[in-house]
Amino acid sequence: MGDVELKYNESKNRIAFYKKFVDKKTNTLRIIKGKHFKEDIVYLGKLEDLTKNQSFHVIRKFSVMGIGLMLSPRGHSEIAFLNEKFDKMIIYDLTMPYELPKYIKDNVLYFKPEGDLIGISISGRLPPFLCVPKIGCN
Repeated sequence: MGDVELKYNESKNRIAFYKKFVDKKTNTLRIIKGKHFKEDIVYLGKLEDLTKNQSFHVIRKFSVMGIGLMLSPRGHSEIAFLNEKFDKMIIYDLTMPYELPKYIKDNVLYFKPEGDLIGISISGRLPPFLCVPKIGCN
């Protein structure tokens, strides 16, 4: 099994959760709160690969865990790419919330690390690691 297939398999059990956030309301913040956690979720829209063979729904999520339990709660950032059939998904983990993508425009996914606007496109299929200049590979 290759790296990409492994990532798809690791994400398979989370498709139902992310699928709920795919709709026409792009760039709308949704907040899920629990007793000791908070999740900020934004559906960024659909990103088509440059070969026009596939497209992916892109969702960013920032979670804070340990609210009220720990002196220093822990955060987690990730980007989910769901295919059109909702049967495959890849999740890329990022380190910091400012590393999450900001929006999709003209079929380019934009990030703004350290104040610089960086756009990436997908060619063919998703890679096992998402590499963004100034952020690195995750």
